[in-house]
Amino acid sequence: CRLDGSQDDTARLATALAAFDTVLCPAGTYRLTSLLVPGGKRIVTAGRGTVFQQAPGQPEGTRMFRIESSNVALGLEGFTLRGNIATDTGEQMHGVLIAAPAGPVSD
Repeated sequence: CRLDGSQDDTARLATALAAFDTVLCPAGTYRLTSLLVPGGKRIVTAGRGTVFQQAPGQPEGTRMFRIESSNVALGLEGFTLRGNIATDTGEQMHGVLIAAPAGPVSD
């Protein structure tokens, strides 16, 4: 893993999240397409030195992080998020989507 944004790190992070409850992302640049963060998982970062850069050419509305479960912690020390708004015109909402799980909701 080079941590310089030159390669897609989405699959590597997804594999780590499947295997561990806590994943450490040290300082560096991680290139992502779209990553679903499962419930009960934590991504620990090195503050602003941990940069999540969206891979170029993603469809409009693609979020780098999707949180659709409960008990998720993302970037406890902070992080930097970079979408492609400067290079991919017309795109919005590059960052983080937090949504209720699909299915019926009970009181």
